Amino acid sequence: MIFDLHESETEKGWLFSGEATVSGKLSSVEMLVSWADYEYWGRGLVRPVDVARAILKVVGGASDLAGLPRRFDAARFRRSIRGFDDQIRLELGFEELDS
Repeated sequence: MIFDLHESETEKGWLFSGEATVSGKLSSVEMLVSWADYEYWGRGLVRPVDVARAILKVVGGASDLAGLPRRFDAARFRRSIRGFDDQIRLELGFEELDS
């Protein structure tokens, strides 16, 4: 998967828009990441775009990105992917930190 994301601030967080290449197919994506979710996953220690990329990588490993709606909130995966929060933190290199 290759992600080309553009970051825009919103009233409640960030909107990441761009394209993801999955299995050679290009898909457009718009993902909302709230301030609270960014702090929870990234702990203010990494760039917001790095959190967004980690989210897409974890989601791509658990499901087919081509099946995603064009626009979605990143927090939705907390309910559908087992261990999602921990997987994001591992992807960001925070495995040594407590949850």
